[in-house]
Amino acid sequence: MIYQTIEKPKRGWAIPPNLVDYEKVRADFSWDAAERELEGLPGGRGLNIAHEAVDRHANGPLRDHLALRWVSKRGESLDFSYADLRSLTNRFANVLQRLGLARGERVFLLAGRIPELYISALGTLKNGNVFCPLFSAFGPEPIHQRLRMGDGRVLVTTPCSTSAKLPRFVPRCRDSSMCCWLDLRKRFARTPVLSTSTS
Repeated sequence: MIYQTIEKPKRGWAIPPNLVDYEKVRADFSWDAAERELEGLPGGRGLNIAHEAVDRHANGPLRDHLALRWVSKRGESLDFSYADLRSLTNRFANVLQRLGLARGERVFLLAGRIPELYISALGTLKNGNVFCPLFSAFGPEPIHQRLRMGDGRVLVTTPCSTSAKLPRFVPRCRDSSMCCWLDLRKRFARTPVLSTSTS
């Protein structure tokens, strides 16, 4: 069967796309110009992608603008402004700091596509750690292998994942470099609660 190409108009959009002419943008691209678009950390302390993605917007006129909309399988939705994301990702970064994670240590996350996934990822990056997502369908053995080979220090997960996979897995962690796992027991949405279990 032959399908016709769907032609989209080149102008007249209610909201113009970010990239109208790929070839022109590619030809005009400059690393110097790209660097000038980044704010950098306060005090010239370098770059952090979580700061560029969230904090610089939360500190300015976009503070209350929608940054993330999550829609569940049942059609429920949660909206997060840049200010919300800054607060929640700061809280998660503070949890990692209190656990004593040093820069560059690995934080693994085992969860579906829920708001906590994105909040944990950005909070991990804010703290200077390496974010390592795990496929939520992994069983205990693939999880253990990746944590061991990746020198994981923390595993962040949900009650759904822990009930099915971690009881057989946690005893094996006690002899490795992994010192704890975090259980996201309630939605981060407005009143985040993190329960920490040490192995």
